[in-house]
Amino acid sequence: MIFDAHMHLGTLPSYYSPDRASLESVLKRMDYIGISHGMQMHMGGFFDMKDFAYEKSIEIFERSSHRIYFGLIYDPTNPIESIKWIDKAKDEPGLVCIKIHPSWHKTYADDDGYREIWDYAQKTNLPIVSHTWTVSNYNPTQKFSVPERFLRFLQEYPEVELVMGHGGGRYDGHLKALEIAQQFDNVFLDTSGDVNAYGLLKKQVDTISANRILFGSDVSMIDINATIGKIFACDISLKEKKKILWENAIRLFKLDI
Repeated sequence: MIFDAHMHLGTLPSYYSPDRASLESVLKRMDYIGISHGMQMHMGGFFDMKDFAYEKSIEIFERSSHRIYFGLIYDPTNPIESIKWIDKAKDEPGLVCIKIHPSWHKTYADDDGYREIWDYAQKTNLPIVSHTWTVSNYNPTQKFSVPERFLRFLQEYPEVELVMGHGGGRYDGHLKALEIAQQFDNVFLDTSGDVNAYGLLKKQVDTISANRILFGSDVSMIDINATIGKIFACDISLKEKKKILWENAIRLFKLDI
């Protein structure tokens, strides 16, 4: 059993997707690799299409025979509309988390604009999944999502579980995310994205154990084959691989499957 804990349906113009990331295509790829379930955060939610993302996410959950769960995106620049659709979905069986992307919305992760969603996550017992990355000269907007920006709310909301998507993104971010995960038991890391540093997964497991690492592919922007291979090939035990590939996601998202 494998659970892909970081997926996206829908498309972005800047990413190659020959079949427009259709549900049928994603399910076919999941079946080929042996991924039984997953959680997607629809691309429409990043734009001013919160209603569309809500409707498509429920449709995907139903059409996939409840194989693909979903998270809805919170935009701190449009909090009322964001909360409206997240709140509408909170009793839907497919909703398992809230997604934030500080770099996309150009709002620092420790900005007051995110307090409302941390409050909401605490009240509803929903985990938060966030983009995290490392700032660079060629990608300066990542300054909004560096791991240390999450310290403020982690300290204020110790009961809210946070997934640092991409595990911090690049070298400096990897080290910082690991450091933070050592301090906070409610912090998880996922393997999604073009994050292929040699020996990274083994270092993460050795540092915080396999209990708080999730397999995530970042499909349809990234090929699932590229992201899952590093787990299969990693020099860790089969028991640890099972935790990363399935057990941790089931526990975090509170699923009975």
